[in-house]
Amino acid sequence: MINVDDSFTVLGTNVTFEANIKSKSGISIIGTLQGDVDATEISASAGSHVQGDIKALIAELHGSVTGNIHAGLVRVFPTAVIDGDIHCARLSVLPGSVLNGKIIIKGDPKEPAFA
Repeated sequence: MINVDDSFTVLGTNVTFEANIKSKSGISIIGTLQGDVDATEISASAGSHVQGDIKALIAELHGSVTGNIHAGLVRVFPTAVIDGDIHCARLSVLPGSVLNGKIIIKGDPKEPAFA
């Protein structure tokens, strides 16, 4: 699980952010993001909406994503709805989640996801 601390940017509840975001730290999305996001770690909470592509070392997805995901490690939780392709080295999908797209796994599963 991603730990949100001072190095995280939080897009809060009832916030709609329309822009592309690039961060050298983590981003926690609780509201709506309309744009691409590129960060070290991304956490999209249940009820959040991302309309754009995601690029991260670690992506934990509890909300809805309409766009492609490129990450070392992707965790998809039961409340998540993903409409797009997932490109990753490691993938964890829990029952109840919805995936509409291709899954492309590249990389050595014996190596760390961020190597």
